Amino acid sequence: MSALVEETEEPKQAAAPGCVSKWLALWVWKLVRAGELRPLEQEDIPELEDKLTTEKLSIRASELWQKEKASGEPSVIRILWQLMKCRLIVAVVTSVVHGSLAAAIRPLVLREVIRTVENLSIFSVILLFLVLVAENVCQLWMKQIIGDEGSAVTMSACTALISERIPFTHDASGTDSGKGSSGVMETQLVGNDLVRSLNNMTKLFHMVSGIVQITAGSAVLVYIVGPASFIGLAVCVITVIAASIVARVNKRNDHKGLQAADKRLALLRQILDGIRFIKSSAWEERYLEEQTKQRAEESMFNRRYRTLEAVNTAMGRATPPMACMVIFVSLYFTGQPMETADVFSCLSIFMTLRLPLGVLPDCMILTQSLLISCRRVADCLKRPDVEALPEPDQDVAAVMEDVDLSWNPELPPTLKCLSVTIPWGYSTAVVGGVAAGKSTFLLGLLHGVEATRGRISRTQGRIAYVPQRPLVFSGSVLSNILMGQPLDQRRLEKALAGAQFRRDLELMPGGLQTEIGERGTTLSGGQQTRLNIARAFYHDPRLLIADDPLAAVDVHVGSSIFRAFRDWQREGKLCPKGEMRSLVMAANQLQWLNYFDRVVYLEAGSIALQGTSEEVTSKAKGHPQLEELLESSRLAVSADPRAAVLSSTDVAITLVPKATPPRAAARAVRNDEEDFGEPASPIHQGPRVPGLFGFALRAFCLEGCALNSPFARAYTSAPSPPSASVFGKSFKNDQQNNDNVDVDDDETEKKAADAIAGSASKGVLVKADIRQRGAGQGKILLKYFLAVGPAYGLSYVIGVVGAYGFLAANDVWLSKWVKQGDESGDGDAYIYIGLSLLHLFFMFFTNFASGLAGAHASKNLHRQCLSHTLRAPMRYFDETPSGRIVSRFAADMASVDLQLPTMMDHLFQLTAMSLVLIVTVCVVMPWMCIFLIMLGPIYLRIDLMVNRSSREVKRITNNALSPVLTLLSEASGSRLMLRVMGKQMWLHGMAVH
Repeated sequence: MSALVEETEEPKQAAAPGCVSKWLALWVWKLVRAGELRPLEQEDIPELEDKLTTEKLSIRASELWQKEKASGEPSVIRILWQLMKCRLIVAVVTSVVHGSLAAAIRPLVLREVIRTVENLSIFSVILLFLVLVAENVCQLWMKQIIGDEGSAVTMSACTALISERIPFTHDASGTDSGKGSSGVMETQLVGNDLVRSLNNMTKLFHMVSGIVQITAGSAVLVYIVGPASFIGLAVCVITVIAASIVARVNKRNDHKGLQAADKRLALLRQILDGIRFIKSSAWEERYLEEQTKQRAEESMFNRRYRTLEAVNTAMGRATPPMACMVIFVSLYFTGQPMETADVFSCLSIFMTLRLPLGVLPDCMILTQSLLISCRRVADCLKRPDVEALPEPDQDVAAVMEDVDLSWNPELPPTLKCLSVTIPWGYSTAVVGGVAAGKSTFLLGLLHGVEATRGRISRTQGRIAYVPQRPLVFSGSVLSNILMGQPLDQRRLEKALAGAQFRRDLELMPGGLQTEIGERGTTLSGGQQTRLNIARAFYHDPRLLIADDPLAAVDVHVGSSIFRAFRDWQREGKLCPKGEMRSLVMAANQLQWLNYFDRVVYLEAGSIALQGTSEEVTSKAKGHPQLEELLESSRLAVSADPRAAVLSSTDVAITLVPKATPPRAAARAVRNDEEDFGEPASPIHQGPRVPGLFGFALRAFCLEGCALNSPFARAYTSAPSPPSASVFGKSFKNDQQNNDNVDVDDDETEKKAADAIAGSASKGVLVKADIRQRGAGQGKILLKYFLAVGPAYGLSYVIGVVGAYGFLAANDVWLSKWVKQGDESGDGDAYIYIGLSLLHLFFMFFTNFASGLAGAHASKNLHRQCLSHTLRAPMRYFDETPSGRIVSRFAADMASVDLQLPTMMDHLFQLTAMSLVLIVTVCVVMPWMCIFLIMLGPIYLRIDLMVNRSSREVKRITNNALSPVLTLLSEASGSRLMLRVMGKQMWLHGMAVH
């Protein structure tokens, strides 16, 4: 085992913070300091509490889901409540305390300090300081419990439930064909919906505190100002009502935007699956335009969403000044005195209410978005389970009784009136012409296609499945074979020998530890098939179902593999009766028909003939298509006698690769080209001239660096097109003809050897994500501003300057008006009203411009990112997991759509607000400039350090999500194999860990 698995010492994870460190966030400063000195690694992130680990949450969430299913109407919201109710209760209590401190106690203490400013007591100052400290500590606890821990629980629990359910359900089409983009649903839920929910929950901690602040602040206003405060409170109530109406309308935009994102990511998945064909055909522009069209539909809903969100934000930000305006004007015109302490207390309350009134409408929208995402997750989890097939009699492996199979129940059946028995200890061949339904027949046995009529029974014991389209997972060759099974050296050697996979391992740079890229990028089609065969043999099944496993190998290798299938099946006859083995194989190689015990011939959508090979071939005269197939096989045998010979190879396997010189490895590939080449035509066997393309392709595939170099890409012909074309028609590509290529052998060997020598060390293919150090780079912000465009950018700047310029003028004029006292006139009141209304106008203008600018920028950035991705060399797609690419266009693009415009808007508006406050304070109290000059650099330095570490943590989070998305995508296309071979817990464990 030591030869197979290299022992490496894993980095030690940072210990979980202690109680005091956690609740006072002292552990954050250690992380910030580490991020200042070097790039952060995943090991720097402290461990979670035991209750918050994914393993514990997945077990608890699974138990709760079973209870919810028993209740009749399962809900993800109730599951999340059960997982977090104790913490949420603590968070609610903390929110109530925080809201009371911010909107009630602090303004009253400030009022008392202003009233006694001439005889200021040190007790009042200390009390105000303690109130401010307690307020910030409560806010920290709220964010940690609701924002951080709540989002972690939501992400972990929902991901665990989704991964657990994948093998037990059909894909979105209702079948398990594995040919479509079935993985988009699960990948979209985790990569977009759950990530958006995670981001939303980091803001929802303001909700309860905001409600308390509005309530407590209103009570204090009534106490300080009296009846006039009700007019200002009426403005706040109207704002909240209007915001709730806008939130309900915006809920529809969010839902439609998610549906449009589903379509866009479904197309992206098809592009990634067929990227080799797209690039070889130079169709990047056509797919770019198609993706841009779908993005335009999504951008339309995003623009509506951002615009309505901007309306809510503008109402929240403009409400405090407007409420102050109506209160002070009412006091003035009713002749009530306005004391300085009361005015500043009211301003303090409304400035405090500025945040909840601005955030509460957003929280309403985010809550609706969270509910939509949870409902979508619940809909995915509520897909009906695939019903288990009944067990047949003990002497039978599987039985079909008058069965109709259909891919769509609304259409006529693909196969009808199927009646066949698969007894134990027999090998059965399923044959027929092209599109006769051989794969559908096997999928019916596996319950991958629903039977619309009749009855299917099949053993539920050990079953292995070799699909026609090989299924591989990102990871090593060894992990793809074991799939959670314990390592047995002898069984592994036997499985590799039977699959004719030994020579491949000798030439791979890492042997069994060679990394397989997503979609099997490091393996040729034949190697992927042989890997699937080795997996089937290793799992020691009693029933093995193989769908044309010899199609991707040449006749010599195919004969060896077929012999291994027969030897495996015959070994079962030497075992006790309960361990007899059965083989069911869809075959196009009719020259081996006599080696099967039974033959099932499909024609015209039903079983035309079945029985022994002699019985079926004797009746071929009544079936012209079968006669043609048999004649083709006879021609193949006459052209190459090896096609009818069962050969075996007894070569000792080398589990750890030998130190083969690159040129020698290239020569070995050249010498064994027939064994590992593309499948030869069974009819035409002309002289085989490999040429530069054929040789380079084999060398590169065997060395685990498939088509990574410019040399290989220059001679690569187009592979098969994607399974589903977005343009509604099939595309054909003329293969490059290499028959007349004459290349010097030494030159060819040298080029291939150089390519092999340049392959990644020890078979490592997937490259780590590129990190960037330091603070946010100015060129990145510049790209965003350029994407915004000059018109939107200039409009936004004018709005910000106007809104906060008039706000500053409003505050200065209010201070002057209050100081005048009885000497002020009606003109002062009218000027104050005019300045407030101008501030209101420019605030709405600013937020409208922000919403439109953000939507315009995200649309442009998406096109730029997609254009660069599609134009990337093929090596990029070989080395980059599709989960990482999908994460960029799902989670990261969602952040660009919704979060980035909001954060940029907050940045500019808070900066403008800070400048207004600084200027106002310096004008009123010039001595405060000294403190600002002293504290300003310290604040900027701390802010720089925190932002740097925050970006590093965000990068680690995205990189941790990427393999999860890749695994879910692969599992969604392999759900039938996972279910049949009993790999549900393996998948769940991989997703959880």
